[in-house]
Amino acid sequence: MLTILHNSDYAFYHGGIVPQERTGWYDLAFRVIGRAPSAGEGAVAKALEALKPIRPPMNTASSTPDTTSSAWYSASQALGDACKAEGLPYAAEAFVGG
Repeated sequence: MLTILHNSDYAFYHGGIVPQERTGWYDLAFRVIGRAPSAGEGAVAKALEALKPIRPPMNTASSTPDTTSSAWYSASQALGDACKAEGLPYAAEAFVGG
């Protein structure tokens, strides 16, 4: 999910895709996170469940990158912290751009 969001934002802000394409990529990213298994106990499962219903706002001004809402930031930070505490990777891989 993070890889999809990162690359679609990069492509959008650098003129590689139009808003409609970015919306499609965001829709895909949130289908992915919505289907991620989060059964069980523990900080990762709790953080993932908290993140699933939150979707960051999509700012369309190319000069102002979308840094997300405070709810998205808090929930994604909590998931990242929980993953790191368990030794799990939490990162995006960039493949768009030069």
